[in-house]
Amino acid sequence: MNLYDTAIRRPVFTVMLMAALIVFGVLGYVSLPINLLPSLDIPVVTVTTTLPGASPEVMDSDVTDVIESAVNTIEGIKHINSYSGQSISQVTITFDLERDIETAAQDVRDKVSGAVGNLPLDAEPPVVQKLDINSKPMLWIALSGLDKRSISDYADRVVKPRLQSVPGVGNVFMGGFRKRMIRIWLDRDKLAAFHLTPGDVVHALGRENLELPAGYIEGPIEELAVRNMGLFKNVRDFDRMIIADVKGRPIRLADVGFAEDGMGDERGVGRFNLVPALGLGIAPRSGANLVEVSKKVRQRMAELSKEFPRGVEYDIAFDAAEYVEKSIENVQVDILYGAFLAILVVFVFLRSWRSTIIVSLAIPTSLIATFGFMRVMGFSLNNLTTLALALSVGVVIDDAIVVLENIFRHQEEGETPVEAAHNGTREIALAAMAATFSIVAVFIPVAYMKGMIGQFLYEFGLSVAVAILISLFVALTLTPMLSSRFLRVRPRHGTLYSLLERGFSALERAYSKGLGWTLRFRWSTVALAGLLFLGSLALVPLMGAEFAPQEDMSMFMVNMEAPVGTSIRRMDALLQQAERIVLSQPEVRSAFAAIDIDERGLVNSGVIFARMIKPRYRTTTQGQVVARLRKKLAAIEGLESRVIQFSFYNTSQGGDWDLAYTITGPNIHTLDALGKKVAERLGQVPGIVDVDTNLDLEQPQLHITVDRDRAHDLGLDAASVFDTVYSLVAGRKIGSFTTEGKRYDVRVKVVPWQAKNAADIGALQIRTSSGAMVRLDSVVHITPGYGPVNINRTDRERSLLLTANLHGIPLNKALEELKRILAEELPAGYRGKPSGQAEDFAESMSSLLFALGLAILIVYMVLASQFNSFLHPFTIMFALPPAAIGALAALYLTGNTFNIMSMIGIILLFGLVTKNSILLVDLTIQRREQGLDRDAALREACPIRLRPILMTAVSMIFGVLPVALALGEGSEARAPMAIATAGGMLTSTLLTLFVVPAVYSILDSGVERLRRRRQRRWISGG
Repeated sequence: MNLYDTAIRRPVFTVMLMAALIVFGVLGYVSLPINLLPSLDIPVVTVTTTLPGASPEVMDSDVTDVIESAVNTIEGIKHINSYSGQSISQVTITFDLERDIETAAQDVRDKVSGAVGNLPLDAEPPVVQKLDINSKPMLWIALSGLDKRSISDYADRVVKPRLQSVPGVGNVFMGGFRKRMIRIWLDRDKLAAFHLTPGDVVHALGRENLELPAGYIEGPIEELAVRNMGLFKNVRDFDRMIIADVKGRPIRLADVGFAEDGMGDERGVGRFNLVPALGLGIAPRSGANLVEVSKKVRQRMAELSKEFPRGVEYDIAFDAAEYVEKSIENVQVDILYGAFLAILVVFVFLRSWRSTIIVSLAIPTSLIATFGFMRVMGFSLNNLTTLALALSVGVVIDDAIVVLENIFRHQEEGETPVEAAHNGTREIALAAMAATFSIVAVFIPVAYMKGMIGQFLYEFGLSVAVAILISLFVALTLTPMLSSRFLRVRPRHGTLYSLLERGFSALERAYSKGLGWTLRFRWSTVALAGLLFLGSLALVPLMGAEFAPQEDMSMFMVNMEAPVGTSIRRMDALLQQAERIVLSQPEVRSAFAAIDIDERGLVNSGVIFARMIKPRYRTTTQGQVVARLRKKLAAIEGLESRVIQFSFYNTSQGGDWDLAYTITGPNIHTLDALGKKVAERLGQVPGIVDVDTNLDLEQPQLHITVDRDRAHDLGLDAASVFDTVYSLVAGRKIGSFTTEGKRYDVRVKVVPWQAKNAADIGALQIRTSSGAMVRLDSVVHITPGYGPVNINRTDRERSLLLTANLHGIPLNKALEELKRILAEELPAGYRGKPSGQAEDFAESMSSLLFALGLAILIVYMVLASQFNSFLHPFTIMFALPPAAIGALAALYLTGNTFNIMSMIGIILLFGLVTKNSILLVDLTIQRREQGLDRDAALREACPIRLRPILMTAVSMIFGVLPVALALGEGSEARAPMAIATAGGMLTSTLLTLFVVPAVYSILDSGVERLRRRRQRRWISGG
């Protein structure tokens, strides 16, 4: 007894089985996390080291190189990228995807801890962190209403810890934050007057502001802990601190300077809608429900607002969860519309409410049950998994359609409902299983592709496969059981039924005539299809290619850069000009602006995050607004602005640039000149905008060189000279200060008005070995110069990153132009390679093409096993070229490119179209086994299968139609997949009905000729 026999004989068991699947699916659905994209487990580890006051060259040679040398020997490293800037070094190690992130991070920690002894003494301990690519800030909150110090301190002490305790929150970033600290401001002239140096202040603070352990004493009854209460409790304690005795008089800190409960140096700015604000960036934990995290953070902020000090306010500056939630809702609406249209198609063909209901139950049962399996497999409800279900709407109904149609035909031939259910299901079961397994086989390679694209599509591929397998199970159990109980062939029908029946009968007769022509001119038929296929391939170069289509997310970012050396005051004024222009756009509803938001000390760079009103409330697209802003922002003199559209499909380390390319070589000056020349030429290419490089060697500097002979005569050395400059100019950390349970740094520095220019540095004084005080300019030479703003390395070579945005030109065309320029400009020893989306594009296209080839091979193996034939799979797979014709033509006509979404649509299509071929070939084989010759079998089998083929094809096209129409938010990225599927199904269905019978006839006659030739040889040989 097989599966469908059991289902027919035990209807209650079958109903309970379906109910269990639905309950299992509902439980899975309510517990599925919601995210925009699947979780990406990319093993990336960063090592961040700070050395206050150090130049990029010092950070590169003394810190970055040491860290890179230590970690370079770790197994499984794919790339090592590093950034060396003013006072900071960041080394990013990207491992192969197969590497476990926990083990990789521990290996890095071990290597770095062994290299700490080789770092400069004043370098702070390196911080090793796992970089979660999924945990970018998805929610920005603007906090305002107090001065910078107060708002920063309040956010750091109160708001940030409370937000970090929200379930699902992984980290909280603070843009425009200024760290509270105790500033010891020293007056160089007063120090010199008392013959004191910064070192005397540093040593005094080390002696006076400290707390050493004191142990405990044990009496006969009780034990007492002993504490040395040496830490200062307030700012006045610092001012009263005695530094030294001069001529019997105690000199206090207040005599040579003053202490201030202040902030770190102003290196950043934050504003929301032109109002000074602090930005709180909320990054969810990996695997957390993004929408739920956003809701809980908003609730927590509402609770906190009741406790805010007077005047403090907050606004939501940016919330990706809004887009995610709306995007997922739109896909779910697409699923409902697609299901309705597919059911409507079934009703038109079957013209029976009973039949339609029986078939339609496959849709909710299959899709709902899939949610349960998604939860078990650890998936989330994201754009790709919901898209997988949306595209599956027309597929999951297919098996039920062909099973019911066959059962209905058996009833029309006079069998009882139970007999028809048994015989009809048995007759079609092999074809249904072969068709379903061939579709599943297509997605197995997709789900298990290596690289980032493999992780990206893993959940998509398995979700489709699971939904289709469940639909097969439903078609072989629930459909025959319900058909045996409720399906009845009525002897008389209504007017609408009869009218449609005459239409279908006429269509079958027309098809039979066309089939007869095809079998007479079979070679011409195949040749015509081949010419159409070759013609469609010619469309590929015209379409263009990119990693992923751009979606209108109602948000964009503006990156701004002023000339190197621009002060923060000047940069702030330029930033405000840009803010006013952005906020003046009618489509923009809010903007958060910041200087040096990534805290790398680059005060000449700024960024604006802008939110737009929703697409349904504006007449212009996001791309049109961006193009308009590029022109307006270009009018700001002294500021280069680059407008970037966000893309959640960009998961690379190359940022949000449309085009990124890394150039490596040994000499940093050659790289700089090369980058400028290539950028200039690339900027002349129409459609390539915002061209820039991340290398700049024109940072104004003051070079201090010690006159060693003069210093030696005075009993001085380079260390004492540089230590004075470091303490007074850079600002040395000299202990800590604790208040209200928080610990703050104590830093010493010369008063701001005595550190404005080179002459101020020369006026600093230092004590000689004889006790005399001399000016620094008497033992050093101070000369102006230039140096790099930052130094970057890729795989331990000096590198620059060339970036650009694209407007009206596809990525592959832009890459071709860039490679052409580089071929002419790159000198020997210098190399270039794609980064960011360009690297993802190259890797994904090669991976997808490999997956497509592997999928075709697996489909052949499945079909060969199902039909026990090496020949029939070739016949069936001749439906693939006609599918490519429609897919490519539809993409070209709708203005879409060749990208990962359209490529996945084509792969899905290749699995679907084999289904129609299987139905034709399977029944033809059955008729031949009953004694009919080849042409007679084809003439009888193909018209019988016409209706189920048309029904499944049209239901598939209508099922994906809502996705293809791209009506909701985020639909621009999903549409190419549905367009490719619908277009391919259309041409494949029309051509397969004629091409596959022709190919079957050609191959079968060829086999017969070979068989007769072998028989003649055997007879003549005998």
